[in-house]
Amino acid sequence: MEKAKVLALMKFGWQEHIADFVRGTLYMNTLQYFAALEAEATDLRADPFEGVGRLIQFETLSVKINDDFQPIGGITGPLQWRPAGGIRGNVFCMYALRPPQGPQLIDELNFRFGDTFALLTDGDEFFSCGSGAQESSAARN
Repeated sequence: MEKAKVLALMKFGWQEHIADFVRGTLYMNTLQYFAALEAEATDLRADPFEGVGRLIQFETLSVKINDDFQPIGGITGPLQWRPAGGIRGNVFCMYALRPPQGPQLIDELNFRFGDTFALLTDGDEFFSCGSGAQESSAARN
């Protein structure tokens, strides 16, 4: 399978937040925040697997009743498991700009995140800086 090429990374948001981002501030919400937000299933954020710790795919599911396994019917799709305490972590959202597959380069829904965007043309450099900051922070704590 061919690796999808990323032309650039984009961060959509309100002008004041994008200005902070351009100055070097990375604001992240918790994964739990996004899981709760996406449970509302808006058209802007709609990832039904947000916060899922494990997907279990099966052909049939059975339950043991009186030493006999009884199949359970009517279950479609994978079983989603989320840890009781949730998955701990912070999320920083960006848009990966890829070669267009049609006339529209960017999904218009992204513009509902705010009135401004930042365009990063060197994703490797961005991730390198983020990794360095994380290591520096861990060394201080």
